[in-house]
Parts: sequence; structure tokens; C-alpha cells
Amino acid sequence: MVAIQILMSFVIIVGGILFLFIRQNRAREVNAPLRDEIQAQVFLSTRLDHAAILGTGGLRGAPGVWIRLGGPKRLVVGADAFMISMPQALREFVCTGRESSIAIR
Repeated sequence: MVAIQILMSFVIIVGGILFLFIRQNRAREVNAPLRDEIQAQVFLSTRLDHAAILGTGGLRGAPGVWIRLGGPKRLVVGADAFMISMPQALREFVCTGRESSIAIR
């Protein structure tokens, strides 16, 4: 009985880790065309000390919350878009369109 509980706990933990890696890789694949376009037309590439993104509220009408990004970050600005990449976390945020902007303080 105890062995089954330990095995189930192990399976759940490994499954959760696999789910997170698959989800991140899927997001990177979606951003790949934009990332390549930005890299081809780089106007500015610099290191960031502090960065935050505005997360959307999870509920209808809930206000967004600024989410701080930890670890080393890099800002790459292209002609029509910009990208914040976090190499250690294997994450990147690609922003394009009129709704996206950069605020410098």
C-alpha cells in the first residue's frame, strides 16, 4: 500500500515536470517566426537589470498585475516588434502590434 502511494506521488511529480517543459517548448515554437524576424532586423540589443510584464487578470474584468521577471534578461528590439528573453529560464516574451510598448524608468 505504501509502495503504491510512493509510486503514484513519483508519477504525478514527473508528469507535472514534463507538462511544464512541453508547454514551454510549445510556446517557443509559436514565437519562432517572430523571433527570427526580430533577430534579422535588430535595432537594439541590451541587457536588462529589472523587467516586469503586465499579466492579464484571470477573471472577467480583473485588473492586470505587474509580474517581475527574475534572473538575467535581454531586450532585443526589431523593426515591428520587441522580445524579452530569459536564457536561464528558457522563456521569451515576444510583443508585436500597437498594443505593445516599452516603458523605461
